[in-house]
Amino acid sequence: MDFRHVGFAEGGPGLAHTAGTWEQLMTHLKQYAETGTPQPCFTL
Repeated sequence: MDFRHVGFAEGGPGLAHTAGTWEQLMTHLKQYAETGTPQPCFTL
């Protein structure tokens, strides 16, 4: 997968927050793919 963050001001707080969220999501997706056990980042 190739994710790109566009439209953010360089060094702006929005980019850091968004990148951190994607990092969490991809980590959980990788764990799910490897183990078959879901561990959601967010719950409703």
